[in-house]
Amino acid sequence: MTQPSTTKPFRFGVVATPTSPDEWVATARRIEELGFSTLLMPDGLQLLAPFPSLALAASATKALHVGTFVLAAPLRPARAAAWEGHSLGLLSGGRFEFGIGTGRPEALKQAASLGLPVGTGASGCGRSARRSTTSASWTATGTRPSWSRRPGRGR
Repeated sequence: MTQPSTTKPFRFGVVATPTSPDEWVATARRIEELGFSTLLMPDGLQLLAPFPSLALAASATKALHVGTFVLAAPLRPARAAAWEGHSLGLLSGGRFEFGIGTGRPEALKQAASLGLPVGTGASGCGRSARRSTTSASWTATGTRPSWSRRPGRGR
């Protein structure tokens, strides 16, 4: 029996969270030096925000991919998350990997503490699907979000 050929090599990543800017940059650089392909960061109000943290890691490295381990859908509107992901994808030179999902069980409580609507698990999956579709369409077309405002052109 022959093995199927693959077009993508098997990759290894590291899941980590920042505690300080210097430590985070050093961690990202060390992960890249050791040959790992991706630095992933979880999401939750008990942690620093993932998008700026991952932007810092991407800017401190040359080839390391960065991504959300699971971006908790209840913590941000789908279009806002897609916009952030699309922006980080462009600014990192295509090195951002967008992991999305409904998040950990405490994500619903955290969303409520932010005053965000809290739904069911099914509605969380729907938010994740909308986020994925929106982000993928922006990335595929290379366009910027049509609903974003440009400086000096606000309503």
